[in-house]
Amino acid sequence: MKTDRVVPVVIFLRPGTHRSDLILGADACAYLEFRYVACNLARLPAKRYYESSNIVARLNLPNMAYSPEDRLEMYWAAQTGVNRLEDSLEKQRKYADFIDFYADLSEDEVVCYRMRYFSEKEENFMGFMNVLREEGRQEGIHQTLIEYLGVFPDIKFGFEGLTILPQLMAVKDIQQLKQLIQVIKLAKTPNDVLSILDKKPIVV
Repeated sequence: MKTDRVVPVVIFLRPGTHRSDLILGADACAYLEFRYVACNLARLPAKRYYESSNIVARLNLPNMAYSPEDRLEMYWAAQTGVNRLEDSLEKQRKYADFIDFYADLSEDEVVCYRMRYFSEKEENFMGFMNVLREEGRQEGIHQTLIEYLGVFPDIKFGFEGLTILPQLMAVKDIQQLKQLIQVIKLAKTPNDVLSILDKKPIVV
């Protein structure tokens, strides 16, 4: 092994005050002591990285510093960075979800984003890729929620919880699946879940 030096680098996704070291040990003795190079994303100006060829920088644009009026431009730079710098469709879906989570655009902002940045030419150029990415993302979300609902009732209600699984597994709508998770958290019995499941739409 030729490595004789390791430099710890810690990337902070959120602003705040952070300690500059980490000590492992007991009261009597410190066995390991670390200091690290800190990268506070919230202090980096996002505009500086809009054209970066570093995909990690483009992914983290939502975590950098930008003015409210630059939110949509920042989001555009992040998403186009994924499409241009990553060839794998599967990774594109994963990275796009990461950007969406931290950018957290409102519904109004999404509408404005589409109107401002997607001309007919750009829609034709990127539309197919975005459709595939969205279909894969929705399928992945649905599968994750179904897997979660497959074990959650058993954990919450015990053996009786298994009796409502067929009804839960039959739900296809992602929003309803999310609401069902909240319903199960609040319900006292499996019948409480079924009584709400029978209502359309589900109301928590």
